Amino acid sequence: YKRVFSVGTHAITTYNPNTLEVTNQWPYGDICSISPVGKGQGTEFNLTFRKGSGKKSETLKFSTEHRTELLTEALRFRTDFSEGKITGRRYNCYKHHWSDTRKPVILEVTPGGFDQIDPATNRILCSYDYRNIEGFVDLSDYQGGFCILYGGFSRLHLFASEQREEIIKSAIDHAGNYIGISLRIRKEPLEFEQYLNLRFGKYSTDESITSLAEFVVQKISPRHSEPVKRVLALTETCLVERDPATYNIATLKPLGE
Repeated sequence: YKRVFSVGTHAITTYNPNTLEVTNQWPYGDICSISPVGKGQGTEFNLTFRKGSGKKSETLKFSTEHRTELLTEALRFRTDFSEGKITGRRYNCYKHHWSDTRKPVILEVTPGGFDQIDPATNRILCSYDYRNIEGFVDLSDYQGGFCILYGGFSRLHLFASEQREEIIKSAIDHAGNYIGISLRIRKEPLEFEQYLNLRFGKYSTDESITSLAEFVVQKISPRHSEPVKRVLALTETCLVERDPATYNIATLKPLGE
């Protein structure tokens, strides 16, 4: 049957697409698991839930072209599931920051992606979903260094950890088991110099980062307790945020997105 599959704040609900009548609803506390069917890419996934007070579980199978997105969104609520509260493993890392400093961060490998956590506040600063990761690459001349290639244009996020191999292996396993996608580590490592030149992926070129117009703005974000001053620049292809003091690029968003 055709259904609208809705990932809500407290439950997963299915609706009849014609009448929008609720056909089924499972509070997260009754859900045991949601997982892809079969190895590799596909459309099918299973939802396993507890039925009634008798603790018996039942599994339903669904199929959708949007499987990776659906599983990613549903697994954001995994800590509310009834079974084992699937949590990830946390690793202490350094992130190579745009200011060319190394910042201590915690990376948590979760079923749906990486969460970057602020060690001081324990808050999630940002997430890197497996569905947007193009792969990993080691750095040959940066102790414990590896990059996450991200966002569809090979943007490089550089982290360093003594547990580099374990982190990458764990992420590849989780992406396969929970989201049904296969991530790989590139055979050829990068050198730090190459990382600096390629960190914005296909938007590392002069035309992508040279300003056509610039505006001084305040950036309001959960990462900062107070708004921070930025130069917001428009280039041929991107919206670029720069630090006014150093003119370093803090982040870049392709206009196409």
